[in-house]
Amino acid sequence: VATRLLLAPAYPRTPLEDQATLRVVASHLRAAMDRHGVRWWLDYGTLLGAWRIGECLPYDHDLD
Repeated sequence: VATRLLLAPAYPRTPLEDQATLRVVASHLRAAMDRHGVRWWLDYGTLLGAWRIGECLPYDHDLD
């Protein structure tokens, strides 16, 4: 009989509501920066998520 080993993720997943909030904040931040002509960019985990999956990483709790 094969035993299935369940491993906890290395990083806890960010709740879906918090992920949605991060997307809204990023959208408003982008609009405000563009409106005022401020040069901005994504960095670290936020950039990695945007590049890899087109949105915030599921275990990222902030915007960089």
